[in-house]
This record gives sequence, structure tokens and C-alpha cells, in this order.
Amino acid sequence: MGALVSLLPARATVAVVLGLMALSLDTRQILRAFARPTPVALALVISFGILPFAGWALGNWLLQEDLRIGLQVATSVPCTMAAAIIWTRMGGGNEAVALLITLLTSGLSWMTTTAWLTCTTAAEVKLDAGELMLTLVLTLIVPVGLGQLLRAPASLRGLADRWKPALSVLAQLLVLVIILQAVVLASRSVGSSLQAQLGQLALVSALCLAIHLLGLGAGYYGGFVLGLPADERIAAAIAGSQKTLPVSLVLITSYFSAFPLAVVPILVYHIGQLVLDSLVIECWARQRGAG
Repeated sequence: MGALVSLLPARATVAVVLGLMALSLDTRQILRAFARPTPVALALVISFGILPFAGWALGNWLLQEDLRIGLQVATSVPCTMAAAIIWTRMGGGNEAVALLITLLTSGLSWMTTTAWLTCTTAAEVKLDAGELMLTLVLTLIVPVGLGQLLRAPASLRGLADRWKPALSVLAQLLVLVIILQAVVLASRSVGSSLQAQLGQLALVSALCLAIHLLGLGAGYYGGFVLGLPADERIAAAIAGSQKTLPVSLVLITSYFSAFPLAVVPILVYHIGQLVLDSLVIECWARQRGAG
């Protein structure tokens, strides 16, 4: 299976996934979300401020530099695109706000992710900031821009809307391939020394879950302090705390290949956010029902 999933290069796969997702995004929803900037700003502070800072601060508890780097990468990348919108919808949140958050984090990542990684991993690896920025632009901004550009003609927009379910399924299948790539890399990295590394692996797993919960709480309760309605708090909480595994994997394989265990935190964070968010939105749904 490892040889099979390795046939698809990570960068190209991520670019195709983002292009397909952008092709199916309704631009009118994005424009409507600009009228509600507060939850978007809150999510950006969480995604590119609170979470990467927590990854750096709590990463000092880890003895292995591989795991420290992996945790920093996992917390410094932009928001997921499909998952954040789906989970926001499931939780009764504002999808338009979640959509704008995902697009803005992707659009700003070339600058913010580069800044965090060059500052926090300088002791372990020398990063070329310009090259890293270019990688993020080509992987994130160009595919999303092309996807939205293809929607400009009415005929193509109608075709994309009619085929939206198929495009979403194809994108999710490619995401599954990326997840399998991460699983294969993680299994190779851990290898036969699992028992010796068990304590550190357990610790980094706990840190991933704690940081994600921190982001969820900051979005939901921070939004409450700011006077946001429940649907916008949910969007800020989910889109502000979720992180994209595909982009993390691109960065790990392209710039941190000398640290094989770095793939473990990005995989744990991704799986953890899906499980935790599923549980949390159930609680929110029960609260709304009780209210």
C-alpha cells in the first residue's frame, strides 16, 4: 500500500484538491461573509496567533526535536477547507463565515506560516523563507484562484454547481490518499522503536488534543465575550481551530524530511480534531435542543 499511495506527489495532490474545492465554492457566500468581519478576525487570531504560539510553547515539553517540529508545523498551517465547512454546517454554524475563514487562512499562509516556521525551527533547520513562501503560494493560492476563476463564466459555474457532489467526492478521495501517505510515513518513522518512544508519542498526542480544544474554546467563548450570535461563534471556533493535514504533509516532506517522526503530530492533530469536533457539535446540538 505504501508504494501505491506514494505514486501521487503530495504537492500536486494538494493543489488538485484545493482547486476542486474552490471550483465548487459559491462566491456569493464569500461576499456575504465580508459583512460579518468580527468572527473572521477572531478565527484568524486563533489560527495564526494563539495556536502556533501554543505549539511553540508546549513543544518545549517534548524531548525529541522531530515531534517539536511536527507540532509546530501542525499548528502553523492554515485551516482545513472542506472539513471546517462540513463540521460548521453539522454544528449549526454560519457556513459563509467558515468559508471566508478557510479562504483567508489559505491566502495568508504564505506569510504567516513562513514566519512561524522560520522563527521557531531555526535551531534545527535552515529554511529558505522565499522558497517556502513560493511553495505555499503555488500549493494554496494559485489552485484556489484558478478554481474561482473557472467559475466566472456562467456556463462553467452552472456545470460546477451541478457536479458539486462529484467534485466533493473526488476531492475527499484525494484527501484520503494524503491521509494514507501520512499513515505510511508515520508507521515507517515509528518503526520498531515504538516502546522506547511511547511516552513522547503519548505526550505529543495529548498536546495536539489540548491545543485544538484551546482553539475551540477561544473561538466559542471568545465570540461570546464579543457578543457574537451562536452560529458565528461556532464558525469561528471550528474554522479557527482546525488545521489542514495536506499542507502540513507537503511542508514535512519538502523541508523537514530529516525529521521523520515530525509526521506523527500532524496526523494526530488531524484525526483528533475530527473526533473532538464531532463530540463538541453534538453537545452544541443538545444545548440548542434544550434551549
